[in-house]
Amino acid sequence: MKRAQPRRQPAPEAGIQRAILAGLARGARRAPLRFPRQRPDADGMNRAERAYAQHLDLLELAGEVRDWRFQPLKLRLAKGTWFTPDFQVILADGIPCLDDVKAVWRRKQADGTRVEKIHSEDDATVKIKVAAEEYPEWTFRRAALSPSRGWVWEVITP
Repeated sequence: MKRAQPRRQPAPEAGIQRAILAGLARGARRAPLRFPRQRPDADGMNRAERAYAQHLDLLELAGEVRDWRFQPLKLRLAKGTWFTPDFQVILADGIPCLDDVKAVWRRKQADGTRVEKIHSEDDATVKIKVAAEEYPEWTFRRAALSPSRGWVWEVITP
């Protein structure tokens, strides 16, 4: 009598690859893999937010900022719609600010000059403007790290 050999288990990655290939062979479209561009660390900050936190620490040492906190609150804008600012900042003169850290887009114009613009998705732009209207006791700002000018702020007016 022949002794049965134990079955070798394939690696999980091989099973996933086979499933993807089987789906593609049947004509299924492969869904694009979606990974965040900047993965948050254990404390929830991405690279830009961490750099801004370090900048706020320096401003606090210089006496320009009294206190700051990372994502301390969520503001309700409408039923099922919330805005979570990245930072709550209290300036040295007591003005409360809610800062949202964004990226800077640089592009070259036809005449050769470079233009920098704080980039924000459409839904984020609408949310921060609605929040500025709904909560006038706060100063809403977008902050971005410009390669040529350092940290820049754009005050959002309702």
